[in-house]
Parts: sequence; C-alpha cells; structure tokens
Amino acid sequence: SSGINAEWPLRPGEMEYKGLLNVLHNIHNFMNYPTEVMMALAQCISKQDAMFHFTLPDYSHPEGLTDALAVRFNLYCKKETDHEAVGRLVLKRFRDKKIKFYVVCENGIAG
Repeated sequence: SSGINAEWPLRPGEMEYKGLLNVLHNIHNFMNYPTEVMMALAQCISKQDAMFHFTLPDYSHPEGLTDALAVRFNLYCKKETDHEAVGRLVLKRFRDKKIKFYVVCENGIAG
C-alpha cells in the first residue's frame, strides 16, 4: 500500500488536507499543473509501489518516475518523454478513482 502523509482531524469530521491529499481534494485546480503534481508524487510514493501500481520496469527513483511512466504509456512529444501528458494521465486516473492508495496517519492507516 502506498503511504501518503496526512494530518488527523482537529475536530470530528474535519481533516486538514496536505500534499497529495490536497491535490485530490482540489483536483480541478491542479489539472493545469501536471508536472508539479508528478514531482510531488515522486517524493511520496515508494519505488516498489510505483512499479506495482503502474506496471513499470526498474527505473531510477524518484527522478526517473515520470520518464518511466511516459515510456510505459507511450507519451512522447517531439521524440522526448512528455511529462505534462504523464501528469494529466495520472491526475485523470486519480479523479476517475482508477488508482487506489492508503493514507498513513499518526495513529494508523486511513483508506
């Protein structure tokens, strides 16, 4: 399971969204920043989780994640890996709930 940090609620029913949870909570605002989202994702997903979830071959982590995904999904622009297209694809998969992950909290795991 992928671990992503979050803050426990200050009051019942409330949660402070940080990092990737903030992206998911406000995904419509981040669709214009796909490269930045991929850079953040590379910092909070383990190499093993990325290889498993995206069916990737071995790659240099974290800097090679976006290139590995571009090759995996055949996303190129002028014969170069298209990092923005990769970011948009990953954001769309999050939005469409095609990627599952777990959030690591101080007192356990929330799904």
